[in-house]
Amino acid sequence: MDGEKLADEIQKISAERIPIIFITAYLKDEIELENYYKIGAVDFIHKPFRKNIFLSKVEFFLELYWQKQQIKAQKNEIQNHLNKLKGVNLSLNKRLAYESILLKFQKGLYL
Repeated sequence: MDGEKLADEIQKISAERIPIIFITAYLKDEIELENYYKIGAVDFIHKPFRKNIFLSKVEFFLELYWQKQQIKAQKNEIQNHLNKLKGVNLSLNKRLAYESILLKFQKGLYL
């Protein structure tokens, strides 16, 4: 199985796009590179490669992944707070309307 088919299979197992670092022995032309980027490539490393360079790239993409997860969690938290505030705002508006009607009755405006 070549890298393109493998990447295609990897993407099928997840709802989210899985970033892939391809390790290759030969340079690819721009059209071929474009196809690889469409199926999940985020970077290419050419053989022979240095372990430290590879690990540095993996570390970088993992850090991006964790930052993305944090942003999603923060977004959900903000959305939850917003929903609570909308509920409180609705309650306050109902209370204000009730008190306005009550005040008018007290002043005899509805009698």
